[in-house]
Amino acid sequence: MRGLLLGDKGISEMIGYVLLVVIAVSLGGLVFAFLRIYVPSNNPICPKDISLSVEKAVCDGGAVQVRLKNRGLFNLDGAYIRIGDKDRVFKKLLNGDNIRFTDYNDEEGLPPNSLWPKNGNAVYPYTEEGLKILEIEPAMFVDNEFVLCEDSIIKQNVYCTGGISGGNSPNVFIYSPQSETYPPGDVTFNYSVSNADSCSYILKNSTGVIEQGIDCNLVKNINLQEESYNFTVRGTNTTSGKSDFGEVLFDVQSNAFPDIVINDPKSISYSSFPIKINVSVDGLGTSLDSCWITLNDSTTTLWKGYGGCNGKTVYEIDDSLNGIGNEDYTFNVSVNNSDGLESSKQLSFTVDVKGNGNKGGLGNGGGDGWTKEQ
Repeated sequence: MRGLLLGDKGISEMIGYVLLVVIAVSLGGLVFAFLRIYVPSNNPICPKDISLSVEKAVCDGGAVQVRLKNRGLFNLDGAYIRIGDKDRVFKKLLNGDNIRFTDYNDEEGLPPNSLWPKNGNAVYPYTEEGLKILEIEPAMFVDNEFVLCEDSIIKQNVYCTGGISGGNSPNVFIYSPQSETYPPGDVTFNYSVSNADSCSYILKNSTGVIEQGIDCNLVKNINLQEESYNFTVRGTNTTSGKSDFGEVLFDVQSNAFPDIVINDPKSISYSSFPIKINVSVDGLGTSLDSCWITLNDSTTTLWKGYGGCNGKTVYEIDDSLNGIGNEDYTFNVSVNNSDGLESSKQLSFTVDVKGNGNKGGLGNGGGDGWTKEQ
């Protein structure tokens, strides 16, 4: 009888240990869940409203041709372009040598509503055949860190013919002119078309056709006067019946528009104040009449300043600015010169400061040459 009682006591102690372990594990799980929810992460993330679209995707003739368009609200600094079978998690990275949008470095990334590349298509060697998935993952700088926007990945089916047989698609590359303003006089036209046996180019302005030809490779100067121009190149592979074209819109103007460089703010999400403002303006040989900046939220103008024609202004926005809070903002700079030509440049950024909900009093209106408009 005594042995049985001792056995019962041993069983009771074992049940107690098991219950203690269960309670400890449960409490640990609750603490972990709490920390995941309530402890903020310091890892930068992409803002909302990031959107890239595939304007062209061709996989033929031993190469993949891609052209993208930024349809979001923020400048984008690059993208990872991958391709592979549908059932493969890890796909081949096509642009591992250069994932940045380098032809937009002067504009601090690919602006909204802009095409990349500026001219022609990005072309990458690829010889596999069959139905593939083309995967584009946008990337941008957030708080000075290069961040992948994994929530904004886009995928598109492409059929690859592989090889370099008669199924080739032509590739049009326009090196010059580019989408910018040129002074009157000689403008260089330089392009090439590969995998094509029939090519043509045409240059037009508002009055009609200025010049046209049938070259597959061209380097020549054409004397142009003030106007807006459209330059189009087309190539056709008569064996496959496939074609490609490139188009550039540019202006010829005797007086250059003022130049604006927005160094700060960036098109990122700011997690702390102050937000630095750093703008440079240049009349490019002409005198500047007036310069002004605006800061807008979704409904109203929070700040408007004028001045700054001395060339550069540096000041800061802090949380005392009337109406500032956790929201999306548009920052705009406009400049005009003595010839009556006006330039504007804008970007968007987000304020997401933990614990910041108040929209306080009047902020500083200071700055190097800028005055707050009352």
